[in-house]
Amino acid sequence: MSGFFAFRSFRTRLLVFLLALMLPVLLGIYGFVNRENNAYTADTIDSYLELGADVFDFTREEHKNTLLTITSTMTRDWGFRNAFGTGDPFTIIDAATDWLFLQCVLCLQGFSSRFCFFFFLRRWVSLDASSMTCRA
Repeated sequence: MSGFFAFRSFRTRLLVFLLALMLPVLLGIYGFVNRENNAYTADTIDSYLELGADVFDFTREEHKNTLLTITSTMTRDWGFRNAFGTGDPFTIIDAATDWLFLQCVLCLQGFSSRFCFFFFLRRWVSLDASSMTCRA
């Protein structure tokens, strides 16, 4: 007996036959699991990216609203308007810092503690006005 199944032992023939039957099944299982893993990974990444984009958009909108509140309140303040009218960068920075310092101390605008800390710290940091341009 010569040919494909020309093995000396029955045990070897049986093992090769069973492996030949199991190989397509195992390849099918591998293909299915691989496809499902890739789909699950893509869905998970997409959901986290959407969540991150939503958080980013919300944070950006909150920053915009905070800046609009600060700007609208500062433009109603007569002292700041006079300081801005001078066109001097140091006067404008000093007036804005004083105004924001007062707002943070009185907690009138509900600024976050990080926002207030930034402006408290800025009062003691020297500012270079050579690169600033102001339009009155």
